[in-house]
Amino acid sequence: MKRAIILIFSFSFASCAHQTAKNELLSGEYLGISADQKYTRLSLSESNFEKDQIEIGKEPNFLKIKGTWQAVNDSVIALNEQDRAKSFYKLKDNQLVSLNSQLKENEPSLSIRLFKVDHSIEAEGNIESLAKEGILFFANGNEPFWALKISSNNIAEFNKPDLDTPIKFSNIRMIKGKDYSIVYLSEDSQDKLIIYKSTCVNDMSGKVSPYFVELYFKGTHYRGCGDSLKKEFL
Repeated sequence: MKRAIILIFSFSFASCAHQTAKNELLSGEYLGISADQKYTRLSLSESNFEKDQIEIGKEPNFLKIKGTWQAVNDSVIALNEQDRAKSFYKLKDNQLVSLNSQLKENEPSLSIRLFKVDHSIEAEGNIESLAKEGILFFANGNEPFWALKISSNNIAEFNKPDLDTPIKFSNIRMIKGKDYSIVYLSEDSQDKLIIYKSTCVNDMSGKVSPYFVELYFKGTHYRGCGDSLKKEFL
């Protein structure tokens, strides 16, 4: 009898240890853009998760979901979302790939792949030099390359390779929110920068920034990452 109890205890302990090790391996921050253009940030802690979703190219929006998660097997996890059905992801090629309720990969139009964020790449040489120039916020993106600087004298400067000189905006105004802020660059509010409080990774350099941004300028939509160089800015 004692032997049986010891064996059961040993098995339970080993199973628990395996689950803990699995959770620690998967824990971290994941980012991705779905086929229907939803920017997703998923943060997994030991047993809880937090998910942000932003619909790219639409009016400012920010959906935050919290809940718990656990491993279904060695490669599949389940997210138990508050007031929602479970969602499933499979670890594949160092990414989390969305699954349907039958644990099969979603069709391309519904699929999302989230890659794990490498937080060791968080510094970029020009950030310190920009701070010395009095820049409060710096945003940039790729394909096409673009950059926007916001300075302490209430001026923003937009630049990209095909411009002879940067375009400057004076008397910009900002509305601060809990999950995102909007910087209006023009009087008619058509040109604007939306700053979301959601982690972003530069898809060329791998640099990690604390903000995902969308820029609307002269009818063109840009997206990229942003860094606040002064805490009081946001």
